[in-house]
Amino acid sequence: MVGWDLDQAAAAVGGGAVANGAVLLAHGLLARRAVLRGTGGRLPAGAGAGLLLVASAGAVTVFATVDTLWIKVPMMFGPMAVALVMITAAQTAIARITPPSQRGVVLGALVAVFALGGIVSPLVLGRIVDSATATAGYESGWLVTAALLLVTGLLSAFFMRPERDAERLGVPESPGAAAPAVH
Repeated sequence: MVGWDLDQAAAAVGGGAVANGAVLLAHGLLARRAVLRGTGGRLPAGAGAGLLLVASAGAVTVFATVDTLWIKVPMMFGPMAVALVMITAAQTAIARITPPSQRGVVLGALVAVFALGGIVSPLVLGRIVDSATATAGYESGWLVTAALLLVTGLLSAFFMRPERDAERLGVPESPGAAAPAVH
């Protein structure tokens, strides 16, 4: 965001929040529709969310390396926002592989881990920005974010299989129960 004036930065943050909300709403509606129709999709459970993280990594890389504002803004409002799908996918996967008596504690621990990102990331990004000029530091910070998205996306795409893991762990599926409501 180096080189933007305050009005551009404020508009980008507000637009990013709208994009984030739209992505989460659309993902929820599409996932619910697939559950009601009895179709899980063409990809194994977990692979789709992982591939969305990989797409988001590409968008973050473009965002970090391109200086043209008309390219940066669409990256922020679309592909970068799809990384948020992992929040709901992770909560659903964790709920599926955890015995019902322990779900609340495990989901609470997951939310605590997500919240740690809000504490740790400013410290890490601050170190990265301080180690170089502001422009180079922010670019490096975005590229570190892209690398993390890429690695976690690939790991999720290849290894996140909640149904298989639940079966292996002996966690019964709740017959007739709706998908867990996560707030």
